[in-house]
Amino acid sequence: MDAAEQSIQQKAVLYDKEGDYHFDTISAFIKSIRGSDTDAAIYWLAKMIYAGEDPRFILRRMLISASEDIGMADPQALGIVGAAAQAFDRVGMPEGRHHLAQAAIYLATAPKSNSVLGFFDALTMVEQEKKSEIPAHLKDASRDSKGFGHGEGYLYPHAYRDHWVAQQYLPSSLQGRIFYKPSRQGYEASIETEVAHRRESQIAAALPDNNSEILTFSPVSKTRDRFLQRLLDNRSTSLSTIRESIFQKMRPARHDRICVVGAEDGALLWEALRQVPEGGVTGIVAESHPERAELLRHYARQLETIEQPEIWTGPLDQYLLQHPDRSGSFEFVIGRNYTTRSSRKDELFRHLHTLLSKDGRLILAEIIPSLSQRLSFTAGSALKMKRAAGSRIPPDKAMEEYFDILSRAEARLYSQALHPLLSWDAGDLVTHAEEAGFHDVHAELRTLDEERYIRFEDIDKWLNPGETTPTIGTFLAENEGPETIDAIKSWLRDLIGKTQAEWKSTVCFLSAVR
Repeated sequence: MDAAEQSIQQKAVLYDKEGDYHFDTISAFIKSIRGSDTDAAIYWLAKMIYAGEDPRFILRRMLISASEDIGMADPQALGIVGAAAQAFDRVGMPEGRHHLAQAAIYLATAPKSNSVLGFFDALTMVEQEKKSEIPAHLKDASRDSKGFGHGEGYLYPHAYRDHWVAQQYLPSSLQGRIFYKPSRQGYEASIETEVAHRRESQIAAALPDNNSEILTFSPVSKTRDRFLQRLLDNRSTSLSTIRESIFQKMRPARHDRICVVGAEDGALLWEALRQVPEGGVTGIVAESHPERAELLRHYARQLETIEQPEIWTGPLDQYLLQHPDRSGSFEFVIGRNYTTRSSRKDELFRHLHTLLSKDGRLILAEIIPSLSQRLSFTAGSALKMKRAAGSRIPPDKAMEEYFDILSRAEARLYSQALHPLLSWDAGDLVTHAEEAGFHDVHAELRTLDEERYIRFEDIDKWLNPGETTPTIGTFLAENEGPETIDAIKSWLRDLIGKTQAEWKSTVCFLSAVR
């Protein structure tokens, strides 16, 4: 060994390119990069080069590390190492050592994230799952679109604000499943909130919004078609607007405690967590929606245990009975459409008052049914649009008669005497809040525009009599025969069926102080 070292004027190192030292040294090199120890990374790189390791092998391992260990925290890392590999191929040794060293230093100093490993979670799911159906609106519309509806209802993202719209992309059986979890490092930190907002909007838009359904009180269908319809409704825009408005009014401190009532869709819950990272968040979910509470818990599991919200299922009065220590413990209580479908709003406001600490604030966003979209409005707008677009729709006395019949039925539905659940307004909310003990009560009305995908089944449901409570169909049946009602259904199917119609909602933003 001594004679060999003297003859080549280079000290030998213990390194066997086919044995343990080969694998152990490259392992030490990659682990040093992963641990952001630049000095160690350079040392192990030098040892491998000195021992005659193949530089292309080292570059291949750095290319893997650029995605596995740095990933989306610094998306440029892969390009940097790729450029170093190309440069080395053109320059060779010994000058190519500069490119090796630059790539190693860049990787070691780059922010780290292993979020791309979410792909392997998805791969495991594919291996384990049964056959999952591709949503119809994502299928190739160039084939079988007429017979099977392929591509029907697809929303072209570039046609919407910010070139994005909430719609279903995962199979229905996997909706709400999370594979990509952005880190809070580097570039990923700048997109973490945006990714979360869009994911939360997707989930919220996918859930039936019972509270804002103003045309009927019949049970919501749990079929896949109903699920698809909710995704085709462009509700994400109005959800985002409501969420932004509520938190602009709040401006909570980082250590505040927030209770989100009616937290079923998570639209407010997750933003509350971001706003008060040092405080605490509780979500109250109606007892009629245990599956939604489980979905929220599933989504929360991606968070650290200390960051996860408390999810409670049941009526608010039961929550207060079982958690007496929570009375007066929240700086903010917020909700969306929490009181809309309750016939005992006075009781709800008293419970909300109990939750808040002294000077705590209540902020609610409540859709006012009597001031929001009506089916007759939708039909009238669709008729004008089709005529403006050149469609040949001649004036028809029967059509005008149908419109008048529909308008009269809706007027009765929203009348004070016949349907108190739909006839209240902002003034009633203010009165309930003041009687519950709140002060500085303010109500602000805003009109929000969105789009709704209307199916034939929806038209039939709206115009059928309600089983337990009045609907449009209830009042139609009192004054019109089955033939006239069927004719109106047919007219509406032709006019607005399987279309995305403009939909206006009047929202009352109520703020009050305990």
